[in-house]
Amino acid sequence: MDLNFSKWNKFEYRRNIKDLNYPGIYAISVTDTLLDGINFNYIEEIKYFGMTNSIQGLSGRLKQFENTVYKRKIQHGGAERFNFKYLNQENLSDRNMKLTELNDRLYISVFPFVCDVKSNSPFDLETMGDVTKAEYVALANYVKIHGNLPEFNDKIRSKKK
Repeated sequence: MDLNFSKWNKFEYRRNIKDLNYPGIYAISVTDTLLDGINFNYIEEIKYFGMTNSIQGLSGRLKQFENTVYKRKIQHGGAERFNFKYLNQENLSDRNMKLTELNDRLYISVFPFVCDVKSNSPFDLETMGDVTKAEYVALANYVKIHGNLPEFNDKIRSKKK
């Protein structure tokens, strides 16, 4: 299965990515390397792969990620693991400083799947199945290259840090 990820984008500019209203998969990286506009590749700094088949599409799922990290509304399990590592600060000013640092280093790449998640047509149902498979293909590709899952997909490893 070929995965057609978008170019890397700063997380804060993700709304500029087209087709976020559809289901799909996404990769989130935290890096000091400037990735904005660079073609997707399986860089070691990828911290999380996720997917959604929800009516709100990728846009809704990424909003849940944002709400969990930036607003402390727990809506996304992977984002909770980001909080634990990067933002677990009691002092609000320290947390705000850490948020600014994270925001400067947070990138996203997406692979939308054009379909109607409210439909029961064979095409749409198969496409939603492809979304789920694509997440596992992305994880497997990452493991083939780096020998382990991205940090926040590996629930055991991320709790140890």
